[in-house]
Amino acid sequence: MPVRFDNYAKKIEMRRQRDREYAWFRWRVFVAEAPPVLDRIEYVEYVLHPTFVNPSRRVADRPTAFALESEGWGGFDIYGTVHWRDGRDEDFEYFLDLGKGWP
Repeated sequence: MPVRFDNYAKKIEMRRQRDREYAWFRWRVFVAEAPPVLDRIEYVEYVLHPTFVNPSRRVADRPTAFALESEGWGGFDIYGTVHWRDGRDEDFEYFLDLGKGWP
């Protein structure tokens, strides 16, 4: 069964870019699995939209459920790979939904 992901987002400000104003959000995406599954993951590689600086990001922080935090103005598909401790790799795609509130 594929690894489940989830995200939180919160509006932080309005920013002007070119001719428009955009609501800017702080967001966090993470592995939404129980501790036994998290314990079997070595790290997660996230590939963000190409407009991000350094769009490829590696997260090996188990206590945060391999969470990645960043900021932006729109939702998009995040791609990546879960690297398991047993040597397997599992690709994923997750849509970042900025409508999901921060707890």
